[in-house]
Amino acid sequence: MKTFAAIMIGSAETEMRIYEFLSRGQMREIDCISTRMNLGVDAYRDGMLDPEKVQDLVAVLKEFRTIMDAYGVSDYRINATSALRELRSGLLTRDYIEKQTGLKIQIISNSDQRFLDYKAIAFVSKSFEEIIQKGSAIVDIGGNSMQISVFDKDKLVTTQNIRMGKISSREKYFPLAKNARHYAGMLTELLEHEMAGFAKLYQKDRQILNMIILDNDLLDLVSRMSDSASGERPESGKASSSKEASSKEPKHKNAAAKASGQKEGGQKTTDDVTFHISAEDFRHFYDSFLLLRDDEICEKYEVSPDTAQRVMQSMIFCRCLLDQLGAQTLWLLDADICDGMAYDFGVAGKMIRKGHDFDEDIIAASRNIAKRYKCSQAHIKNMEELALGIFDRMKKIHGMKKRERLLLQIAVILHNCGKYISLTNVSDCAYNIIMATEIIGLSYEERRIIASAVRFNNAPFQYYSRITSLDPVNREEYLLIAKLTAILRVVNALDRSHRQKCAGAVIALRENELVISVQTKEDLSLEKITLKERAPFFEEVFNVHPVIRQKK
Repeated sequence: MKTFAAIMIGSAETEMRIYEFLSRGQMREIDCISTRMNLGVDAYRDGMLDPEKVQDLVAVLKEFRTIMDAYGVSDYRINATSALRELRSGLLTRDYIEKQTGLKIQIISNSDQRFLDYKAIAFVSKSFEEIIQKGSAIVDIGGNSMQISVFDKDKLVTTQNIRMGKISSREKYFPLAKNARHYAGMLTELLEHEMAGFAKLYQKDRQILNMIILDNDLLDLVSRMSDSASGERPESGKASSSKEASSKEPKHKNAAAKASGQKEGGQKTTDDVTFHISAEDFRHFYDSFLLLRDDEICEKYEVSPDTAQRVMQSMIFCRCLLDQLGAQTLWLLDADICDGMAYDFGVAGKMIRKGHDFDEDIIAASRNIAKRYKCSQAHIKNMEELALGIFDRMKKIHGMKKRERLLLQIAVILHNCGKYISLTNVSDCAYNIIMATEIIGLSYEERRIIASAVRFNNAPFQYYSRITSLDPVNREEYLLIAKLTAILRVVNALDRSHRQKCAGAVIALRENELVISVQTKEDLSLEKITLKERAPFFEEVFNVHPVIRQKK
C-alpha cells in the first residue's frame, strides 16, 4: 500500500488530498485539507502576489508537509494553476516558495490542468463513458477562464478556452453593475458573443444533450437548493466545510479522520460524486437565486461570503451555456485536479488500471483540427500507417517509447495544416497553427516538439546551436525533434503524389538498411526521387539508409 498527496494551488483555494493505493488495484481518498486564499485577485489584476499572501501560502504548504509526514506519505505532487501561471514573476515566486518549504512545485499549462480535470471526471464517475456516448460538453469553470470540451460518440470533438472566469470577471465587471440582474446581463452578453463563434466553428448541427460542470462550489449550492426545494435540510457536513474553508488556516474536510488521528475515509463512488438536474429545474433555481443579495445567499444556504461571490458567476455562466448549447441535463461532479493527479500517479506506477483511453481522445481532437484545415484524410491515413510502421520496426535504433509514438502520429495528422493559409509558406504557417491551437492532453513542450517537426518537414533543419536560439528547447527535446522530423520526411516522400502508391508497404530493418517493399504496378519514380533527397537526413539521425523496393 502506498500513500500519495496531491496538492493544488488554485486561484481561490489551496487544497491537499491524501490517497491510499491498495493492493487490489484500488485508490481511495482518506483526507482533504483546504484553505481559502484569493491568490487570483492579485495575479489577474496586478501580475504579482502581495508579499503577505506569499507568506500565507508558505505557511499553508509547511502545514501540509507536517500532515503528509503524519500520514506517512511516500510521494506527492504540487501543481500550481493560473494563480502562479499568470504572474510575471511566477518563476521567482515559485523558487522562493520552494526554498522556504522544501517542496517542489510545478506550474502547469492550461491544457495540462484541463486534462487532469478531465481524467478526474473519468476516474470518479462510473457514468462518464455512458454520458459521453451522446453529445456532451464538459465545462471547467476556473478563476481566470473556462474550458469547454465537446464529446460525441465517446470521442473528444474539440476543446476551447474562453477567457472568462469566476474571479477575473467579478473583479472587472461587478463594480460597474447596478444590481445582480444588471451584472448577469453584462456577463451573459459577453459569453453569448464568445459562444456564437464556438457554435459556428465547433458545434454546428451537433446536439448537446448533457452539460458536465466541474465546480465544487456550484455543486454544493445547487444540491442545497434542490434539498430545500424538496423540503430536506442541507447536509451539515457540507455546510460546516464551506464555513471552515473561509479561514486562512487549513481545515480537514474529513473531520472524523482528523479527530481520531486515523486514516479514515473510503473510495469515491458514483453516488458520492454525481448530481444531475434538468435544465428546466436549474433555470427555476437561477431565477430565484438572482433575487438574493450576497448576505442572503450566505444565510439561506450556509456558505461563506467568498463562496457566495464566486458561485454567482458560476450560476450566470451555467445558465447562459445551457441556453447556448441547448443541453437538457446538467451534471455536477465532485471531482477536481487532485483526483486527476492521483489517477496519473497510480497509472504511471501501475497501481491502478487505466480506464478510459485518453490517447485516443488526443488523436481524435487532432483529426478534427486536420479536418478544420482541409487536410487530405486519405494522405494522412497512408502516412500514419507508414510512420507507425517505421517507428515500430526501428525501436532498437531510436529508443523512443509509447508517448513519442503518439507525438509522431499527431505530427503526421497535422503536417499539412499550413496549406490552408499559404501554399508557399506551409512550414511556418503549420508551426504557428499548432502552437496557437490548444490540444488537451499535450503539454506546451510537447506541442512545440510536434510543431517543430512539422516545420522542418519542409523547411531546412536547424541544428542544436541554431534551434536553441529560436526556441528554448533542451537537449532531449532537440533529439526528439530530429528523430520525428527524419521519420516524417521519409513517409511524406513515400506519398509525394498523394495517391497512396505505397499503401500496404512491408517495412523491414536489415542491418543498416530500412527496406520499404511496395507491391504495386504504379510508377514510383516521383516517390523514389523524393526519398533520395530526404534519405541523407534520416541516415544522419539513425545511421540507417531507407530504400524503396518495388514488387510488381
